[in-house]
Amino acid sequence: MRENKETALTLLHRLHSLRLIEFTKFSPELREALRADIQELCGVFSVADSVTRADIVSHVGDGFAFAFLWFAKIMAEKAVQQSAPGAIWDGLMALLIENFERDYRDTLRRLVLLYHSATKLGLSAQELFTKASNLAVGSLAAKLVHDFPLRAAGGRSLGVFRYEETGSGASFAYRRLGSEEAPF
Repeated sequence: MRENKETALTLLHRLHSLRLIEFTKFSPELREALRADIQELCGVFSVADSVTRADIVSHVGDGFAFAFLWFAKIMAEKAVQQSAPGAIWDGLMALLIENFERDYRDTLRRLVLLYHSATKLGLSAQELFTKASNLAVGSLAAKLVHDFPLRAAGGRSLGVFRYEETGSGASFAYRRLGSEEAPF
């Protein structure tokens, strides 16, 4: 466990100086490196004990919490693009690490994408979200993740969250309707 905690702290240290203005100018290579770091952190988080998970979450600040929202969206897309159910799990772990640090509505917008991708792949979203919610550090995060699949169908549709699907296969993506979406 000590090794996992040290790995997590190293990854968080790399993320700590990340700022949105810099992120918007990242090259594809830098975004890929960031994605790999967050994915590794999600892997550590998902197998960590509750004390280590709480420690990880305590190191996430508003300054770079957006990166976890960005990651969750690209994992929702990757899951469909590559028929990769594990990407949905990684996206859920990222949202639990972010722990609803920013506006909870930003997190809900990523939950709908992960939910939709899970259903497109024929997975039991309720089972997956419940399992993930058991790893949450905060009670708000646990409740919102657990309860999301239980919402009425209209309350978990892409349209309600102002998203639509575009493309198929490797070009599949979620596009925000109306106003321009933030880069995360």
